[in-house]
Amino acid sequence: MRHSPKTRKGLKRQLAIGLASTFLLWTAGQVQADSPFSQSIAFGASYEDVGQLPDIDIVSLALPILVAPPGAGLDGSTGQRQTNIDATTGKRGRVWVEHLSMNLGAGEIAPSTPILFPGDRVDIPATNNISFAVVTARSDEVLQSVIGSSEVTHPAGALLGQDLSASSPGLTQRLADGSLSISKRTLFIANPGGNNVRDTSLDTPEADGATAAINSLAVIQAIADAGGRYILTTTMPPLGELSESTNVTPDGDRTEKAIARSIAGASFNTTFTAGLSDIDANVILLDFGRLFEEILGDPGSFGFNAQVEQNRYCYSDSEWSISGVNCTEAPGLGKSSGGDPADFIANDGLHPTQATAKILSDYAESVIRAPGLMTLLPESVLGDARAFGNTITDYQSRNRWSSSPPDGLDVFASVQGEDADYEKSNFNSPAASDALDLTLGVSWFIDRNWFVGGAVGSQNSELDADPRGSGFDTSSLMFSVFGGYRGTYLFTDASVTLGRSDLEDITRVISLGETLKRAEEGKTDADITGVSITIGVDTTADELSWHFGPFLSLDYLKIEVDGFAEESDLSTAMVFGDLERDSLLGSAGIFINYPMRWGNTALVAYGDLAYRSEMEGESARVSAALKNLASSVHFSMPGYDIDKESVSVRGGLQANFGGLRCNLFASYDNNDRETTYLGLGLAYQL
Repeated sequence: MRHSPKTRKGLKRQLAIGLASTFLLWTAGQVQADSPFSQSIAFGASYEDVGQLPDIDIVSLALPILVAPPGAGLDGSTGQRQTNIDATTGKRGRVWVEHLSMNLGAGEIAPSTPILFPGDRVDIPATNNISFAVVTARSDEVLQSVIGSSEVTHPAGALLGQDLSASSPGLTQRLADGSLSISKRTLFIANPGGNNVRDTSLDTPEADGATAAINSLAVIQAIADAGGRYILTTTMPPLGELSESTNVTPDGDRTEKAIARSIAGASFNTTFTAGLSDIDANVILLDFGRLFEEILGDPGSFGFNAQVEQNRYCYSDSEWSISGVNCTEAPGLGKSSGGDPADFIANDGLHPTQATAKILSDYAESVIRAPGLMTLLPESVLGDARAFGNTITDYQSRNRWSSSPPDGLDVFASVQGEDADYEKSNFNSPAASDALDLTLGVSWFIDRNWFVGGAVGSQNSELDADPRGSGFDTSSLMFSVFGGYRGTYLFTDASVTLGRSDLEDITRVISLGETLKRAEEGKTDADITGVSITIGVDTTADELSWHFGPFLSLDYLKIEVDGFAEESDLSTAMVFGDLERDSLLGSAGIFINYPMRWGNTALVAYGDLAYRSEMEGESARVSAALKNLASSVHFSMPGYDIDKESVSVRGGLQANFGGLRCNLFASYDNNDRETTYLGLGLAYQL
């Protein structure tokens, strides 16, 4: 059924209905519990427009009797995105900010001011995720959508003789009137200057780019002033290198317009990146400029048709002719030839295909999630330090109330295997690590009550962070001096530990679209400092051979990881600042020490059960930036979610063969991570 244009009164009525349904469930967004962000709010132009306009055939509206609407389902029931039609739905695919919001778990995004003409819109979700982006918006209009109002005008209005426009409150007005709320887990996305650069004059491209950058900086500042804690923005893509007709001469060279756009884009990037450092905001800066250059330089590796001159040809030459975005289809491969849009970087001469939109989304997500992997670096070293401490504790535990304690020098060795699982949290994927530890030590039993000693331990672990292959290895060397007191009813143990860890093969595997996987690699070091003290009381009667009672312990560990840069110079390479993790772990529990015999062999079973509480409330916060943009601005992300309360169980069995003592020991701990230890120890009295 064809629809004729609505009157302005009818348009406003339907607009109000649409807005009401859009805002209905703002406070009940569909969010995954382990998502880094609970809300997405976008600003920009065609790359970020999620459907302010209905997806319709304008000519068929102007001449409804003579021309039938083309395409499967382009009837105005869904919003117009500046990308190709998805063959599986007959509707437009999503733009990159929609893919990003969905991938991060925040959910679908609704247009801020959707024009409902000519019929009902069925694609406006009830959500607190909003895009204020409008296909035609320039940087000053983007700024107004933050501090003023959101204005949308259908380009077909003049053609049809209708006022097809709508207006609604912008961000700050909605926050003020309570129709929109944000939180510390709201992600703001801003890409304001594209239309300024595309429309630059031939005479003043450098000035035009700088002006767009200044307006864009004002957008970032306004979002920060409105309470934005995480603001994602981008450098300018090389618009002069895309396949828009005004960029390309008949023989495939760049036109004066293309050169002007390149100059304007470079001016924008210089002014914008320099100005971000003066804004007091947490800005996540993406390098769309360099990423597009990589895609255009090697389209085949990204999954596009390598035989197509991607900066000369597009998929569809008639997609948005009314807005002046023309291009030339690749001969025999374009839309009119039944080609595949996934072969192309650009749908028309300017806007991404779905394949490109997904690459942009994957790129943004990789930068956002990268700190989540890096925050596991100090956690893994912390695990190494706890594993070393576990072997020292085991040695101290099995010598608490021996009927024949060592006399003089005692040497010992322990081999321990470790399996750890890190739960998925807001900013990191689930991870698992395996480790093998070797500890060698010596102690001197001064008398039946006192002993002191020292130990050296080597820990090697391998952590797998995600199914793609991200992870890293640690190689740690630690030294400890320890001592203890054994009385009739009281025991105390104490130790001081220093160490160094090499963090190697730090690999961050990134998927960019359906085809390309890229591994960014780096390495760094960490320093370890630890102090531990335990005190316990034996509550059993004198005539009993076994021992039982309560104990308290306090363990402090400080991990300092040096900042580092990933090794490549690609658009995905990042730098990370120093990481620091402090742990103050308090434990309260009960112990048992039970001697027995098996034939002629003296055995001792020992163990303890403890409730543990982490008294340090903050994990390491990660400072990061793209390597090529590190001189501009760094952003900060929370670290690994610390489990404040846990239960620890440990136990062992020691067999005494004269001066030689052998023992098996195991423990389980679920503080910060779920860890299982299994070890074998030997000790010999000299």
